[in-house]
Amino acid sequence: MTRELALLGRLIQSGTLDLETADGARHRLGSGAPCVRWRLSGRETLQRILADPDLELGEAYMRGEWQAEPGRLADLLTLLMRNAGELAGQVGRLARLPQLLWQQLNRVRASYRNVASHYDLDEWLFRRFLDAEMYYSCAYFPQPGLDLEAAQRAKAEHIAAKLRLKPGMRVLDIGSGWGSLALHLAKYHGAVVTGLTLSACQLEAAGLSARERGLADRVQFILQDRKPTVWLEGGYHECFGLERVAQGTGMSTEDANALRLPPIDEWLEYQQAVWQATEAYLASADAETMERPVRVKPWPEMPTAQALGVVTLTHGHAHLGEMCVLRVLQGL
Repeated sequence: MTRELALLGRLIQSGTLDLETADGARHRLGSGAPCVRWRLSGRETLQRILADPDLELGEAYMRGEWQAEPGRLADLLTLLMRNAGELAGQVGRLARLPQLLWQQLNRVRASYRNVASHYDLDEWLFRRFLDAEMYYSCAYFPQPGLDLEAAQRAKAEHIAAKLRLKPGMRVLDIGSGWGSLALHLAKYHGAVVTGLTLSACQLEAAGLSARERGLADRVQFILQDRKPTVWLEGGYHECFGLERVAQGTGMSTEDANALRLPPIDEWLEYQQAVWQATEAYLASADAETMERPVRVKPWPEMPTAQALGVVTLTHGHAHLGEMCVLRVLQGL
């Protein structure tokens, strides 16, 4: 505990923290206003919080391992957050290294596997403990006595009110779950909703609900597998001197003029990689997927199959031809 107290004492640079540990000892850390009291009732609470403040501060509070003075919880959190920069800088480098390494491991493919193992179970399992609409997030109880179904409807209405929805507005629901919120916003507020999910089971169940309720024209659900793009996976943004995402679009005239044409063989390599990735996608996609409407700016909405041809393949090879012409004109 001595080491943790010394570390916390160095971190509190703004305000005064009157800390009472589990053994009843009192420690005054920092100086100046505000002055707030923090009582720890767990002997290892401070150590865990310092090791992973983002997670453990809230978790320890829920376990009853620390308390603030009555009516001063906000003041305590304000003081801790005000000094959070020091906490992240000094503690995070070593104590949070395992967590940071884990975050690196839990990336694209791992996240897809994690979601699949959690959600791609039999639908009946989730229907056993969720409400009738299959909301998979906390309900909202604006008044006591509501049952779960009413509280979930209140949550959906609360969200709609915050969004100030009007008929025809478009909503992107990232992590749409079983489609509950998307279907509610479309049915009761006239919104046009696109839901993204990583779960094939959720995609099937949500799509079926939309069709059964006559909402398929206003709600679509997409399986977003978050595979890395050829552009980033191959490091072509570095090769061509362009941004990771923009790929040259939306650039100012000055920035565009500063670009240099890459060698033709490098651009051809990129186009071949895109072609191979597209072929692999076509081999695994079903007819329904290929008919799903998508929109790639600046083109209007079109079926996925058409978008792959017009945008991914034809458009890319058109650029290849333009580059060949430009290099000839420049005598390269």
